[in-house]
Amino acid sequence: MKYRKLGKTGLDVSIIGLGTEYLNKKPKKTVVSVVHEAIEEGINYFDLVFAFPEYRDNLGASFKGYRDKIIITGHLGCAETDGQYRLTRDVKENEMLFLDLLSRLHTDYVDILMIQMVNTVESYDRIMKPEGLMELAR
Repeated sequence: MKYRKLGKTGLDVSIIGLGTEYLNKKPKKTVVSVVHEAIEEGINYFDLVFAFPEYRDNLGASFKGYRDKIIITGHLGCAETDGQYRLTRDVKENEMLFLDLLSRLHTDYVDILMIQMVNTVESYDRIMKPEGLMELAR
């Protein structure tokens, strides 16, 4: 596997990453198998987008014993209600969801944190205001 520096972060990331969206609602055994195979092939970059509890639990089980070898990207701004993905800009809700992510992944940090769906000037302004999501991301 080849690796590249990720911008100014200093992180060496595999040129192939694993977006895990398609692993949502898959059996734990499948998730663990896919993640472990990816790691064995040299993939170290994993992008986790959903807030679904079982999805997070399965990935947490997959990452056990590998945390110091992988780079995890988490997302703010997305939540779920009754199994449906939804956008949220509520800072308290996002903080709760982020802490839930850390807990389910059995870690105290993510390497990269993205804010989901910033695609309008209004959305950008809302996130960047002093009490917006950017404060939580910092």
